Amino acid sequence: MVKSVDFIKQWALPIKESANHIKEYCGIADCYGIESFTEYPTKNAAVLEIRAATNRHRHAVVYVVRLNDVNAEYIRGYIADDKFARALDKLKDCAINGEILLSGGGNTKKSWDMIPNPQLDPHG
Repeated sequence: MVKSVDFIKQWALPIKESANHIKEYCGIADCYGIESFTEYPTKNAAVLEIRAATNRHRHAVVYVVRLNDVNAEYIRGYIADDKFARALDKLKDCAINGEILLSGGGNTKKSWDMIPNPQLDPHG
């Protein structure tokens, strides 16, 4: 279930530690895939929000998601290999309970459902 939130301060997913070492991650995703991926909370959360809002033309959104360590490593590997769209697809598929919180201005849910898709970049 994807939820759209208005303020970064409202983001608080209850974390249940388990053998899978579930953690929260956040970052920016856009029409090209995952642009950033870091553990949440982060000191840069407000900066992420501003960057996503100023790049809405590329359907940029800030996400917060819970993932186990194995899937987080897959995503890091895809990013390291410049496979940003594949990293975003993996993140969408592996979110714990399918829960992803979104922010960034505008209709973030609609943008989330459309990305990754490089053809959405009006300047691309």
